[in-house]
Amino acid sequence: GHTSFQGRQRLATDLEKWQPQLTVITFGNNDGWRWDGLADKEHAMLNSATVWMSHSRALSWLRSCWLHSSQQQAARDEARWAEQATRNYFNPNESWTPRVSLDDFADNLRAMIAMCREHDSEVVLIVWPDQRQLLNQPTWRLPYQAATRQVAEETGVACVDLVPPFELAGRWGVDRFLPRDVIHVDRAGNRLVAKAVAAQIRALRARITDLPAPLAD
Repeated sequence: GHTSFQGRQRLATDLEKWQPQLTVITFGNNDGWRWDGLADKEHAMLNSATVWMSHSRALSWLRSCWLHSSQQQAARDEARWAEQATRNYFNPNESWTPRVSLDDFADNLRAMIAMCREHDSEVVLIVWPDQRQLLNQPTWRLPYQAATRQVAEETGVACVDLVPPFELAGRWGVDRFLPRDVIHVDRAGNRLVAKAVAAQIRALRARITDLPAPLAD
């Protein structure tokens, strides 16, 4: 469920911890999803303010009173929100705000690429397919796919576009997606993905001589 916002936040720690020679990045499947009227970065600011206010005894008491009096209504609101958010996953309400705007999405990718380069880690961007586009149905993911391709071109990093392999597979490619799920694929679909990504990794191994060899197909 992470967007490029969370990916950018955690990448610095991951790079320090793992010291990878190669970093594979794929986002955009959740960035355009609309939860409500706030973007992820705005929710993060609100959460930070809540943590700060929790140190105040008076504010904590007021907050506990408010929570106690509104529990039942909150439960109803949460159920209603969950239902609306699920519908927005497929057909977004344009009056709601994307979790990450297209401009912020591209900036997040650029920032992650820069962080990887500072740690001498090669980068491969992945463009992930949406089952709806394979069926010629509307999907909000297309602009995020295009932004990923554009950032890869302008920064000169490798990009594996998984849309064409699934398109070429025809109905077989469509059927690889899990039931009632337009993003996650089954074992055979993941094997198709692995082969496409492995080909790019093999090409990069010429520049990363001590990168462990990928598993055989």
